[in-house]
Amino acid sequence: MAPMHAENSPDESIHGAANGNVNVNRFTFDKERMSGVLLSCCLLALVVLIFLYRYDSQERDLDRYDDGQRQEKVDKEISELRADLRVNQELIQAYGLQKDVKEHDSGRPHNHPK
Repeated sequence: MAPMHAENSPDESIHGAANGNVNVNRFTFDKERMSGVLLSCCLLALVVLIFLYRYDSQERDLDRYDDGQRQEKVDKEISELRADLRVNQELIQAYGLQKDVKEHDSGRPHNHPK
């Protein structure tokens, strides 16, 4: 076989002296090995996606649970505030009535609405 010169090479990776022999070693996969590698990559990606989906669904469930607890806490705080507001309104009304009675008894005119 005649020596292959770099200028006649179908592959630009061949470098050699114009007078010397050049050995070209190419690394190739056969079809079965390529199919096996591709299949294992797909299976690995599938396993990763399954774990990510499970993690995401657990996070969503926890968020829903937290939202439920948060809503219960907010509802409880609102009911406590309503009760406090009612008590304060009754105290203000009682104070206003007491003031009216005192002003009426003392004969002083009052200037606040009833």
